[in-house]
Amino acid sequence: MLYIGEPADLKETAANLEREFGDSLYVTYSLPDCLEAMTSDVSKGLALRSSCWIGWTRTPRNAPRLATT
Repeated sequence: MLYIGEPADLKETAANLEREFGDSLYVTYSLPDCLEAMTSDVSKGLALRSSCWIGWTRTPRNAPRLATT
């Protein structure tokens, strides 16, 4: 989940999430006004490995191309 808001409000939200979910939830700030929450077993590395496994590393032949001028 991504929460966007005032830093003071997000600080309270982060505290509530950590109190309710403890170590089962990973809570971090990507920017001062952006709070991210995800399960503790999620990682970008895992997502990249999964996308490579299913073949997302190549552009599909029928993918739209950008127009050139």
